[in-house]
Amino acid sequence: MIKLVALFFLFVPMSCSTSNHSTDIVNTPMSTDTFSPINILPHLVSTSENTDPYQIQFDIHPITDNNYSLAITINLEEGAYFVSPHSGGDYKGIFTVSMDQHPNLKVDLDLVETPASKEQIDPWSGGPVNFVKESTTYTQKITITNPNDFEIEGLLQFVIEPKCTLEEIPFKITQRNRQLTIQPVH
Repeated sequence: MIKLVALFFLFVPMSCSTSNHSTDIVNTPMSTDTFSPINILPHLVSTSENTDPYQIQFDIHPITDNNYSLAITINLEEGAYFVSPHSGGDYKGIFTVSMDQHPNLKVDLDLVETPASKEQIDPWSGGPVNFVKESTTYTQKITITNPNDFEIEGLLQFVIEPKCTLEEIPFKITQRNRQLTIQPVH
């Protein structure tokens, strides 16, 4: 029996893998000049194989002068889920958004989840966890501190279940001639 349990724990971690995607995107520039109108359209990321149980949409919305809201929406298919960044406990593969530091861009560390996930008991560990099982938007405030051109890279990372794959979606935020854009990195 001990050998059977050991084999189970040996093969289960091997079933998880990392998934890097080739992505397609519609990219619409946005002006960071506070006196001109801004045309904003969503930036939809989908894999070319279209086998993932989710789609991701990147948006940047102006709030005030040089303040913007970065919005990342994950539309989940039936049965798909991931661990919320607001989960208690020590979970690997939770939803994270990370960006390089740059003097022209200040990123607020608060990541707002809408709708908010609810804490429940993890059936595997017995500890508290917040599973995201419905389409959810994460917003984060960013501030442009200088009108000069810049480009920074970021990474969206999470484990999607029940596929048990680590999803890594690199993206970049670029400002060129006062036009702010966001797009995945291929």
